[in-house]
Amino acid sequence: MNRINKKLSFHLIILLVTMSHCFNCLGQSNEGKDFWFGFMEHRDKGQNSMVVMITSRVNTQGTIAIQGRNYSQAFRVTANEVTVIQLPSYAETVGSEFINNNAIHITSKDDVSVYMHQYFGMRSEASVVLPAISLGSSYYVMTYTGVGDSFMGGPFPPEFLIVASQDETKVSFTLSGNSQNGKEAGQTYFVTLNKGDVYQVRADNWLSDLTGTYIEGDKDFALFAGTPWSQVPLGCTAMDNLLEQMYPISTWGTRYVASSFFGTSSDLFRIVASVDNTDVRIEGERTFSTKLDAGAYYDFQSSMGSFIESNFPISVSQFITGSNCNGGVGDPSMVILNTVEQIRDTVTLFNSGFFAIDQNYINVICQSAESDLVYIDGQKVVDLGFTFILIGEEKQFSYTSISTGVGAHTLYTEGCGIIAMAYGYGDIESYAYSGGASFVDINENPIPEGGCLNDTILFSSGLPPERYHVEWDLGDGSRTTQHEFSHLYRDLGTYPLSVIVEDLCFQEIDTLYQDVLISLRQDLAVGPDQVGCEGTDIGLSAIDLDGAKFEWTGPNDFISDNQFPILESVTLEEAGIYEAVGNISGCKTFPLDIGVEVLQNPIPNLGTDEVICKTDNEVVLVSPGKFQSYLWADSSNDSVYLIEEEGQYNVQVFDEFGCNGSDTLIVISQCPTRVYVPNTFSPNGDRLNDEFGVWGIEILSMNLSVFDRWGQLVFESEQVTNRWDGTNASQDFISGQYIWTLRYEGYNEDAALFQGRESGTVFLMR
Repeated sequence: MNRINKKLSFHLIILLVTMSHCFNCLGQSNEGKDFWFGFMEHRDKGQNSMVVMITSRVNTQGTIAIQGRNYSQAFRVTANEVTVIQLPSYAETVGSEFINNNAIHITSKDDVSVYMHQYFGMRSEASVVLPAISLGSSYYVMTYTGVGDSFMGGPFPPEFLIVASQDETKVSFTLSGNSQNGKEAGQTYFVTLNKGDVYQVRADNWLSDLTGTYIEGDKDFALFAGTPWSQVPLGCTAMDNLLEQMYPISTWGTRYVASSFFGTSSDLFRIVASVDNTDVRIEGERTFSTKLDAGAYYDFQSSMGSFIESNFPISVSQFITGSNCNGGVGDPSMVILNTVEQIRDTVTLFNSGFFAIDQNYINVICQSAESDLVYIDGQKVVDLGFTFILIGEEKQFSYTSISTGVGAHTLYTEGCGIIAMAYGYGDIESYAYSGGASFVDINENPIPEGGCLNDTILFSSGLPPERYHVEWDLGDGSRTTQHEFSHLYRDLGTYPLSVIVEDLCFQEIDTLYQDVLISLRQDLAVGPDQVGCEGTDIGLSAIDLDGAKFEWTGPNDFISDNQFPILESVTLEEAGIYEAVGNISGCKTFPLDIGVEVLQNPIPNLGTDEVICKTDNEVVLVSPGKFQSYLWADSSNDSVYLIEEEGQYNVQVFDEFGCNGSDTLIVISQCPTRVYVPNTFSPNGDRLNDEFGVWGIEILSMNLSVFDRWGQLVFESEQVTNRWDGTNASQDFISGQYIWTLRYEGYNEDAALFQGRESGTVFLMR
């Protein structure tokens, strides 16, 4: 096989040489007991169905929850069968660039595999869901352009969704395209999420492509990406939604086998690079090469399987193209491929029948020499009549497409390992997702710089012994072929360590070198205990030798590697003991503590908002309570404040520690409505009590009606200034008693609007 850059082939190795951890690395896969995920905005938002499909090798049980929405449901899984759970509509995240609390959380008693499917009508897509142990802290986004179909509710831009599995996850993202709410391409933005939060970003237009957006967090998180409605490639009028979970960069590989979807005339592939100057070689219909920088991507179409190899880790996605562009099969679908470096012996996956899917397939990839060792549901694949197709110039790998029915299927091999992918078609729809893989951090190299003199150091290859043979040279004359062991260095100095790793499956041998520094444990100094008011910043400090690294832990899962971390806008819950450890070339100090006390801010109370009536010369006298000092908006500092005008009044109060709190009082100037209706009048022209009507203040509207003793309307007015002079059509009414009714609108004592109704009699005197 043609190797692009042999010096970087050690990425096949998971070499974890640690002080005390990383025994769980072998367990990383798409199986697990703890999952976090979310659904993005669909083409048919608010109407689409969202289902979760759970399979397991054993009988087990668990819970699926949306904790931010008080949703929880228990489930059971029968071994090698599937449990399907329909989620409520609020599981869909709608909109762009705001924090939502609708993340989905699955926990189970035993290992399960989880798949998600989102569909409506003839628009359908699915994805594998990675367990929390297989998540990472750095990703590149992979999407595709959308559709600008305005008459169908569009446009439909590409999107990605960040899902937090831990509190206080600080995430930065550098966009490759402008966002819907004005964030600019090339700029870096920040958001802090708590466990169960999601944050969705949508492109500003359907032609934009968010592929290459870089996202990084200080803790592991899940990332999903896709497009609500897409043409693949652009110009193919058959459209569908895209949905896929992104793989952490640490799990990317340098070798991929791209198998063709069954029945398609051509598939589209997209390659994204993780570092600059990545050389990519593609062996398929033709052999060609390309060079990519970090975050850049390259697309190509192929009608046959391909072998893809690079000198640095890459990610490869495969798209089912629109049915009118690939011979009438299916519609667009997207799947992230697993590198052959992540093969495993057993894969359980699920073929879906949602929605109106009537053709289901599984593509399985293996080494060519082991094609007769692959089984599906207990039967040899070759015995079922399926033929493996050789891939690449050296034909090392092969694949076949297996037609299946709806349901769970288990594939396993008696050889080194397999990669599998499930997919299906309907008349005008499709879905696709990768099956199981190891998802080991093959691009991480956590070999420590050293350790402390006379301290035991634990070494672990992190590799399955049945596949890998290792030989360690520990630099002090000691050698071992163990995968896990402890070792103690009794002299100070630098030891040249090497480990030879033989991959028994791929017949490859690689060697990794690292100098290990053994030093004396140093003393650490930390700053004094800290006291601060809530809402202020509190700084911590530690002092060690030059070049030291620092590890801080504290309340609320606080973690920091800064020498001088800052607790920003502290809350009462952040009070407690903070522990610091210094690290010089892998030799850690004993921990030292700093106590942090957070003082509660004083809470002034100016009472409820007030209403005054200036006509009555009303004033308001307020006090926020008893405190050390006061500061009003006009710079006065009395404990009591006299208010004579309407407006907004703010006070800051301070306690004996200098902590402060504030309160605001709103004062409205508004007199209550008052009405007066006389009970007699004498329209004799002497200008004294000649008219009958309504007198008052703050009357917003009114209707006054006057009736004679037989109920006949003799006068009506909707204006305060319009009054009755005892006549109608210039004819005088006789003396006597008349009935009146009054409906009016005005203000009550708290300035709220109200409607009043009054009635009475008036005596007309001639």
